Amino acid sequence: MSLSPDELLAVAADAQAHLRGAVVQKAFSPFPALAFLELRIPGRSLWLCASAEQEVGRLSLAANRLPNPGEPSPLQRWLRQELIGRPLTDARAEGRVLLVRFGAEDEGRVLLLELEGGGRLSVLTDAGRLFGSSSISNKRGPAPGSYDPRVEAMLAGPRPDALSVHAGRLSEAPADVVGARLTAAEALFADTGSRRRAETIRRLLERPHKARLARQEKTLAKVRREAERGQEVERHRRMGELLTHNLHALPRGKASVTLTHYGEEGVEEVVVELDGKRSPRELAEWHFHQYRRLQRGMGHAQHRLAELEREAAHSRTALTQLAAMSDADLLAQHEVLAKPPTLPGQAPASPYRAHVSASGLPIWVGKGGASNQQLTFGVARPHHLWLHARGVSGAHVIIALAKGQVVDQESLLDAAHLALHHSDLKGQPEGEVSWMPRKYVRAVKGGAPGKVTYTQEKTFLVRVEPGRLQRLLGS
Repeated sequence: MSLSPDELLAVAADAQAHLRGAVVQKAFSPFPALAFLELRIPGRSLWLCASAEQEVGRLSLAANRLPNPGEPSPLQRWLRQELIGRPLTDARAEGRVLLVRFGAEDEGRVLLLELEGGGRLSVLTDAGRLFGSSSISNKRGPAPGSYDPRVEAMLAGPRPDALSVHAGRLSEAPADVVGARLTAAEALFADTGSRRRAETIRRLLERPHKARLARQEKTLAKVRREAERGQEVERHRRMGELLTHNLHALPRGKASVTLTHYGEEGVEEVVVELDGKRSPRELAEWHFHQYRRLQRGMGHAQHRLAELEREAAHSRTALTQLAAMSDADLLAQHEVLAKPPTLPGQAPASPYRAHVSASGLPIWVGKGGASNQQLTFGVARPHHLWLHARGVSGAHVIIALAKGQVVDQESLLDAAHLALHHSDLKGQPEGEVSWMPRKYVRAVKGGAPGKVTYTQEKTFLVRVEPGRLQRLLGS
C-alpha cells in the first residue's frame, strides 16, 4: 500500500533536512497523479517523484523519470509555470497529506500530495489558492482559484525532525544520509507502480478489441445458424418435388397426405402438410420459392461467415499480441492513460489509429494533416521510427520503439504496408516507403499542417501482401 502517515512524515523530514535550497530545473507529469521534478543540489541533480496513484502513493527520489507525455497535461503546465526556478524551502506531512513548498515566504508555491480518497496532486500558492490539480480534467475536486485552508495550517505547524520520526518500512534507511529515506520509498513502489501502469495500459488497449470480438461472436452465432440451414433448404426442395410429381393423386379437403419418396437411400414414406388456402400446384411453387430463397440466403451467410471468422481471428490475434507485450512496450504507449474519457456520441481525441505489428510493436497512423503534425511532433519520441509513402501524399506512420530497441523486419514491413494503404498509392500492388528515426523529421516553416522535410532517410520497395494488410487493418 501507499506510504503510511508515519512514512510520509519520514520522507518529509528527509526532504526538509537534505533538499532545502535545491532548485527546480525541470518538471514532468507523464501520467495522471504522477509528477517528476528535477532538483539541482551542489554537484548533482536529483529526480523528486510525487505520486498520488492508488496503492503506490509516495514522495521519493527516483533514479530517472518516465517518458514525457506527447500532449502536456494541465498539471504539467502548472508545475512548469509555477515551480521551475524556485528552491525547495519546506516539507510537511499531516495524516495522509504531504506538502512541499518552493520559493520565498509569502511568494512561494506548494505541491500538495493527497493520498486520501482517489489521490490527487495539486499546485497552490502558499496561501492555499489552487492553480490546478491532477483531478481537474476528470471533473473531480476543487476548481481553480478555490481556497484550501490546510496549506496555511500545515505551514504554521512544527517541522518534522528526521531523527525522531518513526519511519515504518523506511526505518532501515539512515536518517542522516542525503535522501536515504526518499530513495527507500522509491524502492518500495517503483516496480509495482510500473507493473500496475503497464497492466492498466494493457486493459485500455484490449478494451476495444474485446468489445469488437464480443460483437463479432454474437453476429457469428446468428450467421452460423443461417449458414447451417441445409436441412431446411433440402426439406423445401423435397416437398416441392413430391407435390409436383403427385399432383394427380392429391386428395381434396385433407390437412395432410402421405406420399412415397424414391431416393438414393431407398423408399421413404413422407407426410406432406397441405394448405387449404393454396392449391397443390401453388403449394409446390411456394416450397420451391422457399428453397431458392433459403439457398441464396445460406450462400450469403456462408460467405459472410468466412469474413466474420477472419475478422474474429484478427481480434483474437491482436489480443494475443497485447497479452504477450512486455511492460516496456506497454509503457511506450502511456498516452492512453492521459486521454480524457470519451462522452457518448463524442469522437475520440486521438490523432492516430493504433495497430499492432506481428511481433507486438505499437504502430500509429496519422488521421490527416493536423493529426499527422500532432502525431509526429507531439506524440512520437525522437527515437521512434517514422515512415511515409515516398513521393506522394499520405499518413505519417510511427513505430513506437523503446529507447535503444532495434526494429525487426516484420514490424517494419507491417508499418510500410500501412503507410502505403493510407496514401495516394492505396490499391497499388507496390510502392516505395521512406523511413528514419523521428528526430530527423522537421516541420516545414509556414507550410501546411503535416508538411515535413527529413534527412537520413532509407527507402525500400514494398510489394503489398493482401493477407498482411488485412491482418493489420483487423488489429
